[in-house]
Amino acid sequence: KLGIINHALSHGTMFNLILIACISIISFFYPHAADFKVAAYLLPFILLGLPLHFCFDVFSTSLRALFRNREYALAAVGAAACVWGVKVFGAHFGGIVGASAAYPVAYGIMAAICGMYFYMVLFRNVRSEKVSKEESRHLRSYSIQYAVTNGTWSMFLQNDLFLLGLLLASS
Repeated sequence: KLGIINHALSHGTMFNLILIACISIISFFYPHAADFKVAAYLLPFILLGLPLHFCFDVFSTSLRALFRNREYALAAVGAAACVWGVKVFGAHFGGIVGASAAYPVAYGIMAAICGMYFYMVLFRNVRSEKVSKEESRHLRSYSIQYAVTNGTWSMFLQNDLFLLGLLLASS
């Protein structure tokens, strides 16, 4: 179990770092409108939250897989409270830069807390075994499926929020 978690963390984090580099390079060369020039420079900073969010997701979904439902619920509620609390704090004291910094900071906090719980409590004195090539292939297949479904769900959520914003603004 620990080997699979470590495998997911290392490979997923590497993928996220490559993704951040590609998106940041594209964003740098993309001709943004003058109103969005500041936001274009904040994008790479915001993207640093992706690997931290991913680490938190690995830990929280692993809690569910290990039938640690109470811990999973605490992590989910804690993440929501932490993200919103840090965003409000960041926006209040730092404006758009503070709000942008909130995403990586909040998920960094949650990933660190969950990581400490995993390595100091759940898997204390457990030796991690390397994942075999066959297992790695199955994990990669599952990861791609999970990324597609999770990405699709996120797009639906963003569309809903966008439509709600349009409807509320027009009333």
